[in-house]
Amino acid sequence: MQPARFSLTLVLALLPLVGSGCDESDPEARRSITISGGIENHSGEPLPDDASIVVAWALDDESYVAGVGTIAADGGSFRVELPEPPTENALMGGAVGIGIIVAVTGPQPPAGTAIAEENVIGLVENHAIIYVADRDGFPAEAFWWLSNMPDGFSLGIGVEAEGETFEGFEPVPAGSADLTIDDLENLDVVNWS
Repeated sequence: MQPARFSLTLVLALLPLVGSGCDESDPEARRSITISGGIENHSGEPLPDDASIVVAWALDDESYVAGVGTIAADGGSFRVELPEPPTENALMGGAVGIGIIVAVTGPQPPAGTAIAEENVIGLVENHAIIYVADRDGFPAEAFWWLSNMPDGFSLGIGVEAEGETFEGFEPVPAGSADLTIDDLENLDVVNWS
């Protein structure tokens, strides 16, 4: 089932403008993650020379850039490696993190800063990096899908649930997502809140 379209502009407002992977059988291995995939360029233009990848962690009324990635020289693939858990500043309530993989142009935003909307050229649609640090420290009713996700890092794909207002996530392999380059209004983001 495809998740409903959700405006990236709204997500960026929530974020103020803003294969390999982990071994799911070993909790210690989920303390790091590598996400990689292809790039689908729908812009009709070559990727800018200064294009780069950042991870923007969604918070209640701001974003927290923590994590960077690379784009292959030929522009055909990307890779994000998070070698350690996100800081508490990147987690909602210090317990759960939802990170959107975003392609930007211009200087790479430093950790803790917002992403300027005009610098966004794409993202990994309908997916997010999920980090569960403290399942008991976050009310289960806030995110109905949280029970689907393992502790530590995972890559989640957007899913709908009957009777739920908002979409959620379920885990997928870390090499199963592609980065889409396109105008913001054409990009889909999971509506988790």
